[in-house]
Amino acid sequence: MLNIIRSLFLLIILCAGQQHAHASCWQQALGVDKARFTLPDKISMPANLAVGQTFASFTVQPLSRQGDTRYGIECQANSTITWTIAMDYPNITYQGDGSGVHEINGAGFGFRISSRSAGGWYRNNSGSSRLGWTSSTQGLDGDIRIELVKTAPIISARQFASGMLVRLHVTDERGSRLEVGNIATNNTAQLVPQTCSVRAPASVSLGRFSQREFNAVGKTSNPVPFDLNVACAGVRAKVHVTFSDPTNAGNTSDVLPLSSSSRARGLGIQLMYDNKTVSFGPDSAIAGNRNQMYLAQANDNTFDVRFGARYIQTEKNVSPGSANGSVTFTMSYQ
Repeated sequence: MLNIIRSLFLLIILCAGQQHAHASCWQQALGVDKARFTLPDKISMPANLAVGQTFASFTVQPLSRQGDTRYGIECQANSTITWTIAMDYPNITYQGDGSGVHEINGAGFGFRISSRSAGGWYRNNSGSSRLGWTSSTQGLDGDIRIELVKTAPIISARQFASGMLVRLHVTDERGSRLEVGNIATNNTAQLVPQTCSVRAPASVSLGRFSQREFNAVGKTSNPVPFDLNVACAGVRAKVHVTFSDPTNAGNTSDVLPLSSSSRARGLGIQLMYDNKTVSFGPDSAIAGNRNQMYLAQANDNTFDVRFGARYIQTEKNVSPGSANGSVTFTMSYQ
């Protein structure tokens, strides 16, 4: 009986000492290594950005680089492993032109991710490696960098949605598949559309008139035309404008008072668009701003918008002299 017990005891000791004898790789104590990007709430895209150019980039350290390194997996010396990189973000297409960019289908932009362990840009890939004579830990090596890249003339998407980007796995010699690490974004970032460039005349001369031509309240001069030239390269949006009275933010009428330096009295100025008077509103680009006007649908193009300006008699008696006014405008892209 004593011999049997001793044999069992020795067998238990032997098995306990061989815990990883048949396991080439195993998960480290703290589990899967992770890299998480917290993006800004809004990402602006510069005007006239060329296709292929980067408009935002961010860098983050994986957990294994933040002090405690016990993330990822560990493998025995002299093991042969098969590694796999899987791009896990939905609805993407790898461009395959060496740029490393994965285009988000139909969005007009994409992303690329790099790190030291990737040896370049991450993409769907796999291969085998023979480890050295010492045991090896595997994790996300080095800082992780993501770049957002314009892939089409028009960026039609309005956000970069949060989600899983990349997963890395290792399969060891006994066929066990272990997740080494993964990369993801924590939050959705709103993409602020590119803006159009606008050229407007510095001043518009409304002409010279005899005092006698203004003989009744509501009498107007003939409108003098002027154009806003709107260049919308790389922009697909509904273009709106609000004209504002810089001397009175609360002016929502269709009459602009003369400036304080004007000597004439009894006149105001009106703007015209499409044969209608323009009402003024707050100096704001917010959608639905009071008296905001729709101008056109921008589609990677340049266009002119024709306006007019005229005098209007606002009082029974008109005094002669200079009659000037100033107006500001704010564009909005929706």
